[in-house]
Amino acid sequence: MKKGDLLGEISNPYGKDTVKVYATNTGIIIGMTLSPLVNSGNALFHIARFEDSSAVEEELVDYDEALDI
Repeated sequence: MKKGDLLGEISNPYGKDTVKVYATNTGIIIGMTLSPLVNSGNALFHIARFEDSSAVEEELVDYDEALDI
């Protein structure tokens, strides 16, 4: 994902007052919460950042191809 990409939306339990969540950095999502309820300050995503994201992307494509994903 790239900095500024929309990652999701948070709303109150009634589905109102939504807030969009955007990526603050370019990187690779390596983890995310699956809990339907979050509190202020909870981590929603864990993002691995690299100096050269394109090189990492190429390595991941090669890795996926090797695993036949």
